[in-house]
Formats: sequence, structure tokens, C-alpha cells
Amino acid sequence: YLLLSYLFAQELDLGTKIPMYARAGIREAWLIDLNSNTITVFTEPKRGRYTQQDSVTGTDRLVSPALGTK
Repeated sequence: YLLLSYLFAQELDLGTKIPMYARAGIREAWLIDLNSNTITVFTEPKRGRYTQQDSVTGTDRLVSPALGTK
């Protein structure tokens, strides 16, 4: 599964929502920050947390294991 979420409140999103998605077994979660033009990709959930995290900005290329893009 892939989940997209817009950054609303950084502490809530990073401290509560993202770990909740990992515990639910969501394989990949994107956190989109419109203010900083950044997408943070969280992957490989294990034991209730994501073990991989990568951020892209501007025209950087986004890699999505869930979508099969490279």
C-alpha cells in the first residue's frame, strides 16, 4: 500500500501519524510539505517504524518502491 499525506502539524505528522502508518503495515508513506516544496518518502516498515527515509525537493527525482519507479 502507498499512502500520501500533506504536512499539517509537523509534530503530529512525524511523531504520531507516520509511526501509526508503519504499525498498520503501510509499505510506503509520502509526507508532502507544500511550504518547503519537499516530499519525504518513508519505506520499509519494521517493528512499528519506517527503517528508510528519503526526501526530495524541487525537480529532484522521486523513487517509489510501491509504484515501481526508479
